[in-house]
Amino acid sequence: MISRFIDREKELSLLEGELAAAPSLVVLHGRRRVGKTRLLQEFTRGRRSLTYTFADASKEIQIREFLRAVARFLGDALVEKLKTDSWHDVFEYLSAKLEDGTCVVLDEFTYAVRQDAKIVSDLQRAWDGSLGRKRVLLLLSGSMMGMMEEKVLSSNSPLYGRRNRDVRLGELMPEHSASFLGDFRRGLEAYMLVGGMPAYLQVASRYRTTKELVEAEFLNQQGYFYREPYFMLAQDLRETGIYFSILNAIAFGNTSANTIANFVGIEARKIYPYIEQMTRLGLVERRTPVLGSGRAGIYRVSDRMVHSWFNLVYAQREAVELEVAVYDRQAVGTVLGVGFESVALHYLVSCPLLPFAPSAAGGWWHKGIEIDAVVADEQGARVAFAEAKWSDLGEREARRALRALEQKSREVAWRLDERENHFCLFARRVDSKASLRRDGYLVWDIEDLAGLSGL
Repeated sequence: MISRFIDREKELSLLEGELAAAPSLVVLHGRRRVGKTRLLQEFTRGRRSLTYTFADASKEIQIREFLRAVARFLGDALVEKLKTDSWHDVFEYLSAKLEDGTCVVLDEFTYAVRQDAKIVSDLQRAWDGSLGRKRVLLLLSGSMMGMMEEKVLSSNSPLYGRRNRDVRLGELMPEHSASFLGDFRRGLEAYMLVGGMPAYLQVASRYRTTKELVEAEFLNQQGYFYREPYFMLAQDLRETGIYFSILNAIAFGNTSANTIANFVGIEARKIYPYIEQMTRLGLVERRTPVLGSGRAGIYRVSDRMVHSWFNLVYAQREAVELEVAVYDRQAVGTVLGVGFESVALHYLVSCPLLPFAPSAAGGWWHKGIEIDAVVADEQGARVAFAEAKWSDLGEREARRALRALEQKSREVAWRLDERENHFCLFARRVDSKASLRRDGYLVWDIEDLAGLSGL
């Protein structure tokens, strides 16, 4: 199945600019499944480009296959007959043959680094010599983010100071994820369940309903997502058992370093390097309440797919193995509800929904009271409080939710007597929106969000 190419206009425009300004060395990095290779394919389409994807193979095989790709690109079969075990020789030969305006893409570069770390200094020498003096765009891409940062991007790397750009490719935003599936509501549910990874959304696009997706791909031994968290951790991390246990601890409500450490069974001071690694990978985040104290920060699982896995699969692993796992509607509803809170915050920040420019945004909590989303202007003088409910609300239910939100907002002490308050409600569907809006409330449902997304 060929996946649709969605969004990435910003990244494509950046690469266009680098090609126009060549010579240029660009490093593209990001987690596996995020769409790096597809982005490079779209950018190089119709251009004079040499693209080589390193296999997870020995150095000898990598050099031999790279020379074969160079031979095809140059139309010179003799290149395949070259005998060398030096990447520097290979890059120098290629430099002499390249024409101005050429793109050279070295995809999955970290596989080469893992086999021979010297390839980085060999490439640096070639770039400082002849390669970097031609109007060539050199693109290095890799998914092993720890290795990319240490061997390619860090100040200790031989390539430090040579790159013109480094691009970290992130997930698709909710509106782009929804458009991936064609149907906005179906696409938004997929995003709230598996996140904005194009490869994950491609899997989700095969199914008509969330129930079908969960049963086939989460609650099934052969399902795409059944073992995906393990593969994800093994790709970039050692001691995967400890990392998995930390994710498990956070997913089940242990949100401070001390409680996480107690759950895992290690000293609290030793937990921080693990959490920092997962934060770097986008698996975990530390949140602090908006307009509150940074000391009240909590850790949470930020990756949508991982969050879904722990809530839908972890407790049923034995049942999945015995092929008797059942679809838990309530658990799925909880997962989608948490995801919808993030969606609501995204739209408040990224779309012109509020009568002021957002400067600070996030959740708020204190002594058991929680507000899904709080957005403030630069001075904190104007604040929007939002409730997000993944359900269909009648007018009475909507007003009840908004009154409760107003009550909770009074617990937020920040400039309480002088700030300008705005109260917002997001839901799957809201009846009598016009009536609620006439009373000064800001209300949106799926129909409105689809319109804001141009769908």
